[in-house]
Amino acid sequence: MYRIQYDRYPDDPDNVILPCDYFDLCGGSDAGGIIVIMLIKLRMSVEETSTEFGEMCRHVYEPANLTAGERTRRLRAYLEDLLARKDVPLDAKLCDSVKSSGLDFSDDPPRFVLARPRSNLQSFSTFRTYHIRAERTISISVIDATLATCAAHPSFLPVAVGPEGRRTEYIGTTLGVNNPIRQVISEAHALFGGDTFVASLVSLGAGEQRTISIPENASTQELTIALQSMVADCERVANEAAIQMGNLGIYSRFSVKQGFQAGYISLATIYSATSDYLDDPEVSSKLEQCITSLEIRQGLTTLEQLKYSGGGRVVHKSFPPITANYVERHEPWNIMIQALIELKSDDNQKLLVISGLGGCGKSTLVTRFASEYQSRFDYFFFIDATSEWTIRADLVQSVRSISPQYSQVTFDGALSFFTSPRSKKWALIYDNADDVSLRLASLLPSANHGVILVTTRNRSLAQITSGVHLELDVMSKSEAVEVLVRSSKREKNRDDISSLEELAAEVGYLPVALVQAGCYMFQTGCSAEEYIHVLRKHRKDLMGTAATGQRDKSHRSAYSAFDMSYEKLSPQLRDFLHLISFFHPANLPSAIISFAAKADFRLKPVDLGEQGDLFEGSIEFLRSVFCPSGSWQDRTLHQILADLQNYSLISHGFAYGTTLIRTHPLIHSWANDRIPLERVRLIKTAACRLLACACADGALEGHLMAHIDALISTPDHIALDDQATFAQKTRAMDRFTEAETMWQRIYKEVLKLHGSSSLFVATAALGWADTLVSNLDEMRNLETNAIEIFITLLGPCNPQTLKATMCLAATCWRQGHYSEAEALERQVLENCLKELGENDDVTTDAKAALSSTLRSIGRFEESERLQREVLQYRIRVYGESHPAVMDSMSELACLEMYQGRFEKAENIFRTVIEKQQASLGKEHPASIGALSALSLVLMKQNKLKEAEEIQRWLLQVEKRGGQSRPSFIQSMANLAQTLFRMKKYADASKFQRHVLRAQIRALGNHHPQTLNTLLYLVDIYQAQGRLAKCHILLSTTYIEIRSHYGRSHPETLKIMQGLSRFYLRARQFTKAARYGRYSLLKMYEKMGAMHPNTLNFARNLLSIYRSRGHHRLAFFLLLKWVQASFQERGESAEGTKESIMELGLTLFTLKRYRDAEKIQTYALEQALQSSSGKIKACWREVKHLSATFDAQRLYCKAKTLRKGLFASWDPQSNPKDYLRLQIDQYNTLHKMGLKKEAILQLDCIIGCASTLKSMVQIVHMAEKQRKPSPRQLRDFEDVEGSSIQAKRNTFES
Repeated sequence: MYRIQYDRYPDDPDNVILPCDYFDLCGGSDAGGIIVIMLIKLRMSVEETSTEFGEMCRHVYEPANLTAGERTRRLRAYLEDLLARKDVPLDAKLCDSVKSSGLDFSDDPPRFVLARPRSNLQSFSTFRTYHIRAERTISISVIDATLATCAAHPSFLPVAVGPEGRRTEYIGTTLGVNNPIRQVISEAHALFGGDTFVASLVSLGAGEQRTISIPENASTQELTIALQSMVADCERVANEAAIQMGNLGIYSRFSVKQGFQAGYISLATIYSATSDYLDDPEVSSKLEQCITSLEIRQGLTTLEQLKYSGGGRVVHKSFPPITANYVERHEPWNIMIQALIELKSDDNQKLLVISGLGGCGKSTLVTRFASEYQSRFDYFFFIDATSEWTIRADLVQSVRSISPQYSQVTFDGALSFFTSPRSKKWALIYDNADDVSLRLASLLPSANHGVILVTTRNRSLAQITSGVHLELDVMSKSEAVEVLVRSSKREKNRDDISSLEELAAEVGYLPVALVQAGCYMFQTGCSAEEYIHVLRKHRKDLMGTAATGQRDKSHRSAYSAFDMSYEKLSPQLRDFLHLISFFHPANLPSAIISFAAKADFRLKPVDLGEQGDLFEGSIEFLRSVFCPSGSWQDRTLHQILADLQNYSLISHGFAYGTTLIRTHPLIHSWANDRIPLERVRLIKTAACRLLACACADGALEGHLMAHIDALISTPDHIALDDQATFAQKTRAMDRFTEAETMWQRIYKEVLKLHGSSSLFVATAALGWADTLVSNLDEMRNLETNAIEIFITLLGPCNPQTLKATMCLAATCWRQGHYSEAEALERQVLENCLKELGENDDVTTDAKAALSSTLRSIGRFEESERLQREVLQYRIRVYGESHPAVMDSMSELACLEMYQGRFEKAENIFRTVIEKQQASLGKEHPASIGALSALSLVLMKQNKLKEAEEIQRWLLQVEKRGGQSRPSFIQSMANLAQTLFRMKKYADASKFQRHVLRAQIRALGNHHPQTLNTLLYLVDIYQAQGRLAKCHILLSTTYIEIRSHYGRSHPETLKIMQGLSRFYLRARQFTKAARYGRYSLLKMYEKMGAMHPNTLNFARNLLSIYRSRGHHRLAFFLLLKWVQASFQERGESAEGTKESIMELGLTLFTLKRYRDAEKIQTYALEQALQSSSGKIKACWREVKHLSATFDAQRLYCKAKTLRKGLFASWDPQSNPKDYLRLQIDQYNTLHKMGLKKEAILQLDCIIGCASTLKSMVQIVHMAEKQRKPSPRQLRDFEDVEGSSIQAKRNTFES
């Protein structure tokens, strides 16, 4: 017992293991009976029993001159004193199970002692602490039973037991049953049943006696002693038992061989002889084998075999049967076969670790392997790897089953058998090695041959192999459907496939849950749809009910498979599982935990003065899970994640610079169902607290929405502060309808709690207003009311007042009131500078807001100046790599792009991307946003292929985060726009339709973004020639939007404008002009001349006028456009430049060439100024002005102008326009009579034509002017020589 205690508790010597807690049955006779009662009935340790037995011997056995009566009285007195010291009543019965003051007999293992009736010495009686069917248990006290079993004649008096008239006298069992090994087996058979397996049978002897002989002239007393010794020879019985059971390895006999040959033996002699006996190496080895059997507790033979045949032969454990619903899983099966069968490796051991969550089919897979390939091996054994002791037991049993010569083999011997070169063709399956504390490597045969398979939930066990690690996932969709069909015993019907697929997805494709579902459907006759409905309402009950009737008889449910791991988890790990069960099961960023913990879980992004009654309790809960040492440490979370992954309860990936925690849907619901009811509210509040804190970290914005949805799906137990934070994030994801509903409810609650003049009401009003994007008037009213409250309570220059005023300015901008928006923002900036100073975050935000407004109305110089001030401040305060600095740089890049300086914009965006990817990672939302902006700049420069590559990569990255996210939808919209420009209309329309459907789901049919997407889809359809589709789409939308908003609403006007463009393309000019004029007039009245929509409408009407030849109307329209642009935006604005260029073209069309030349020269000068003198950025202006020179026959000016452009223009950047300008130059040279230069120019044109299609286009354009004559072609040959013949032939063909 000491060795077992040391093995189990090496660092805790006070943790004593009692025999009464370790053995299943104990029996004894004579002094052995006394020891059994002390160890088991009185629950004494071995040390206590040894001490008490020694004292008893000194008082009772050592005095040689005592009579039998005196010795009996002494023994009774000693026993009464012992029971009194142990708080056991003196009249306590041996079979009592009632509690005494100090002891509880109810959980004691069964035990018995033996005695003989004096009236019949051929039989013996058994005094039991239990009841059996064969005979009634004798009612006898503890003291009488002890006296009876050791009442050896003539040393003790017989003991009388029973009432008067039926009293029976008992004496000891010295004659005949001093070794009660057979009686122990018989009692165990009667108590436990014949089918019960026996792991260990321990027999303790009283020492081997000297040779028994009868002396010559022996006296009567000597003859009696000799006869008693012959009858009581314990070793003879022990040897017979060893012969019968020795080959099983379960029987352990310990009896001192030397030192007990004298008559009476003193205690000192006994201790000395026993110590020498245990020091013997053979005895020590046998003792270790016994301890191993006791620890392993693995049954090797049945009580039936022991009682009637002596034990039989050890049989190894058979393989479990394959379930009747088995479905081949081809991918993992092929990996197994490749690694274990097909791979030729005679000099290396093949070791395959299969890990996965509980119930995913690991054991079934290896059982299938054993069934298929067992015949290939000489030895194939199945090892229960639940613990170290089950591994040791099964490995020993397996080797012992091979041959009787291995019957006494130990665990080390078993390992040696498999490492021996004589036995190479073997395979071992270590099944269910799930214990994370298990050191499996030390329990595997270390050899360069053999095959080992390990199934485990502990993913870290993959480290024991340098070969293949198979991470078994859930089933595929088709495999899952097949399991459902087989387990439900139904025919595979095409009509049922979709519902079965839905059911498979509902249970996460987990095999054990699929079998449960199929069996339930078979037993109840319900359909897949009905099961799904029941499952969603009663998931806990269904998933906790095992599937019965399976051949493997495991009858496990999905939840019971998970419970096996749950029982081994620490309270900290259980609380973590409970906590994350309130979030979405996929992609929970671990960064939210570290971010919240560093703020002590107290961050409140929105403060409405109502934090809930469990606020402090939830913080304490979070601290207990994540800060057990009192402070946040990263390794605490790392250890939690590692431990749970080792149990296969979670998995994780890495993306966007953070670890993403994932749980299987069923594990997710199981963890939630395992929360004690009294803790549900506390843990949900803690989950809300954790997520609300994380909402303050902008870097996590793209990962939070799914988890917010999971929490607010049941809005109870969420404090108003946290609800407001979640509503704010919902709005940030452009889910306006849901956010509006949430904020409206929050506003009413805050109003009820604090009254109408509270700061909290103003905060809620601003949150609600921010969601009303389709009701700008109501938005403005709420913001105005909030500003009034802030001014009243805090003053006009308080930061909160200033921020609210900036929100109002943004609303004015949305309404097209740019002047008012600018005035408000300038007022805010002035107050900030006055009250807060230049170096303040709020002042900087005010500058950034004003810069954005100025940019939108084309006042780029001032906008850029402000933005550079913002950038310098942020670099000085935050450093060059801070996200706020990156935002300012991106704003500067946008300014460059809006001014047509695309190269500068591209360079800035590339710098931003490089820094963000270095600090945040390539897939971080900020990096993705900058890449998206870069793709738009590339698209503006007609670098469409590179733009497409970036956008397709972005789409794949965003898709992993969910297809409903605004960033994913925007990426798809950008890609559709690029594909449209590349004339890949089919792909563009496919993506644009997906964008439209997503925006309708998220924003509704009437949202401005939805309408913009619809109009762009119409443009794609028109390019495809699907005019009927366009007409139907626009007409129905126009009717719906007009009835919703009214005829003169800006959104209705946008649809009108779409109809106008459609009629223009369909050449129905009258309708096009009518819709175009009305929509332009109303938009001008509502939004002003320089609103982007007004400008777009003006461009469309200009196209209509030109198409109908109404150039004078176009001229007057452009005059108004130029005048308004100069007044509102200034001469350097992009819109002003565009209007001037269009005016020049119109004058050219009206053949007012001198006026056109003046306008176009001015436009070229402005373009050169904005592009820092780079003429290649002004190719449009050069093209128009050179055409005007040609029309006035100023050929030299036209030639010189184009020549300067060609010198700095890369043909690959815009090949089509480059070729057109080259042809214009050829025509100019031809008109000037410069034939040789014209031929050289033609050669340059042909050299730039990379395809036959472009060659044909060049020829077609050249023939419009004049086809080269044979003489010109000969001149061409004279100039360049015969080397140009090939190109000339190509051109002729």
